[in-house]
Amino acid sequence: LPKELETYADNLTDAESVLLQELNRETYASVLMPRMLSGHIQGRVLSMLSKMIKPDTILEIGTFTGYSALCLAEGLSENGKLITIDINDELEKMVRHYFSKSPFNSKLEKYRDWDLGGDWSLVMVPVWVLRSGMRVSLVLVSVYCGSCISTSITFKFGFANSYNYDNNIVD
Repeated sequence: LPKELETYADNLTDAESVLLQELNRETYASVLMPRMLSGHIQGRVLSMLSKMIKPDTILEIGTFTGYSALCLAEGLSENGKLITIDINDELEKMVRHYFSKSPFNSKLEKYRDWDLGGDWSLVMVPVWVLRSGMRVSLVLVSVYCGSCISTSITFKFGFANSYNYDNNIVD
């Protein structure tokens, strides 16, 4: 985003919680490719979307450091549950640490691999996953009428312009 637009959006967006600020800071200080973090503005949009839907079940494909999962969890119904899956074992300890500090900890489950079947109220999946031919088609069969599928793509990397979807590589 142009700096002026980002500043404008920041000024009109609710502040990050202390927990999200800490996670943001640690991600940028210690994780490879920290710009993959959803971040403040996208996180607030995810939170708003989840609060509008009040989902019973959320599936997030791609946890990274858990920022977006924590944002999505803000809107879960009283008995709701968020399942997030990621194959990166290196970030497992960090994700679990921040989940444990969250008021939504009991509603969050993190897996390396998981059976994607289920009745999902909200599915969060990055565009690159949809285009990669991964098992996401199994999820789409499990989404019931009235559900929401949210996608994200990271413009911070320029992926929107340089990602080669046919070969799953960044040009």
